[in-house]
Amino acid sequence: MPESSNKLPGYDSVFTFLFLLLVLTSHIYSQPLGPAYVVYFKDKANSPYSIDNPSEFLTNEAISRRQIQNIPVQEDDIPVNSEYLELLAGTGAQIAAVSRWFNMAAVWILNPGIIPEIEALPFVLQIIPMNGIPSGFKKANWKTKPFFDEETIEIELQPLSRKNINSDYYDYGQAATQIEMINGKYLHNLGFRGEGMVIAVLDAGFRNVDINPAFDSLRTNNCILGTRDFVVPGNNIYNPGIHIHGANVLSIMAANIPGQMVGTAPEASYWLLRTEDADGPYNNTEYLMEEYYWISGAEFADSVGANVINSSLGYTTFDNPLQNHSYADMDGNTTPITLGANKASEKGILVVNSAGNSGNLPWKYISAPADGLNLLAVGAVKGNGSYASFSSIGPSADGRVKPDITARGDSTTYVNTSGQVRAGNGTSYSSPVIAGMAACLWQSNKSADIEGIYQCIIQSASQYQNPDVYKGYGIPDFEMARLLLTRDDSTILSKGMIKVSPNPVKSHVFIETLKSGVLIQNINVCDLNGRIVIKRHYSKGQAYITENVDLLNSGLYILRVDFENKSEFIKLVKF
Repeated sequence: MPESSNKLPGYDSVFTFLFLLLVLTSHIYSQPLGPAYVVYFKDKANSPYSIDNPSEFLTNEAISRRQIQNIPVQEDDIPVNSEYLELLAGTGAQIAAVSRWFNMAAVWILNPGIIPEIEALPFVLQIIPMNGIPSGFKKANWKTKPFFDEETIEIELQPLSRKNINSDYYDYGQAATQIEMINGKYLHNLGFRGEGMVIAVLDAGFRNVDINPAFDSLRTNNCILGTRDFVVPGNNIYNPGIHIHGANVLSIMAANIPGQMVGTAPEASYWLLRTEDADGPYNNTEYLMEEYYWISGAEFADSVGANVINSSLGYTTFDNPLQNHSYADMDGNTTPITLGANKASEKGILVVNSAGNSGNLPWKYISAPADGLNLLAVGAVKGNGSYASFSSIGPSADGRVKPDITARGDSTTYVNTSGQVRAGNGTSYSSPVIAGMAACLWQSNKSADIEGIYQCIIQSASQYQNPDVYKGYGIPDFEMARLLLTRDDSTILSKGMIKVSPNPVKSHVFIETLKSGVLIQNINVCDLNGRIVIKRHYSKGQAYITENVDLLNSGLYILRVDFENKSEFIKLVKF
């Protein structure tokens, strides 16, 4: 399997563990071979690993991510007992996926006669068929297609007008609109282009990424950290016969063809992880085991230090109706994949996931894991910012705002597996627009935690005050998000003479002096073009001012406050 030689600190011990795990589970079969079951283990007794020495199973990057966010290493971080897996495989159970977070293995069982033997193993808590899974996990006729099969690809683009080339760091070519829509150029121009951030892409296949010229800079700079196939372990995920979806998605973040297509995080590093089975004899099928592949992929991403996961995948119904999810299951705490996404968030990873493409279908709602509690579910809008009718709607079954935000998913620019710039429709394409830019935002303040990143993106969005079921909180503005991320606290943006609150503001802003005897003489509010939109003079001086900004358009402004012999400048955010 192709691997980059670029390694993060701590890889040797972690990969030694992963190699041993693969040896012990060398009978892994992942495509459907019979009835599927989940085997839960009682404990992690006699493990050679300890939370006191996490470098044996987590890279230094993964440990650092936890330390920065004050997330302790816990027992659920410890790998599943390898002896348990060896003895389980010895019964004839064919291991498809393993989860340390949930201390279990998902297996295929061709001979139901071995089930009593498995139940008799002293370390087995229970074995449950996949059409009825308790303890937070929900519940073959091969005909159901992956949700991204509803998407439209290979839209021919119109010739690019060269009239608007400016002084931006990148010439984005056809991708300019999708990046301008979220004000991503601002971060790129400041030097935040993803460098030092790790994005794990969980998807269906990455055909030709190893030779596609769109990814030349990734290969030259060793920014493809490695690959894994959790569907067919050891498989070449670049194979010409493998699915194209992950390669298309990756290009929206990582492509770098100046003048034609530049992605949202062209200098980030990437792990390419195949968790969706869309190839081979069972292609165009859906089965619940794929959610367990996803969990294994997310755990791997955690262990190697990913900051962001992009998952342009979603699950609702399956070829076996007994495995189907219902809308009631979209409550953020039911489906296997959603619980896995929640765990990834708990470990300090920002999970960005497609909302789904069911807006025009009877289902119409978001899919799992877009219902997750702490992830960014991304819906789709057109190039003019209006709702794209195929984009799945909210709310979640428990009434939360979903999708969380939106980005361009209608005629989104990407690079196909032949290296040609094309456009496509789908929330699979709006998700990486956000995931890449979120990594750039995080790069601008690496001490932030995922709650801070999540909230700043949400609060910067165009509908933050009035979310709806179609676009959620709306289209984020990453200049505003960075301002929110770098503020001193939620109400005070001045380190000197004044307090400004609330900021961001909707209608009335309160300006207060912080030092006795210091009085405000003038205030001016200017837009970013320098035009004065509010001007006030106080002949007697004021210690406390209330100003109505309700009539201002949403956006960024500069508030200038004049004292007797001093002025202070504050960035003011208007929603």
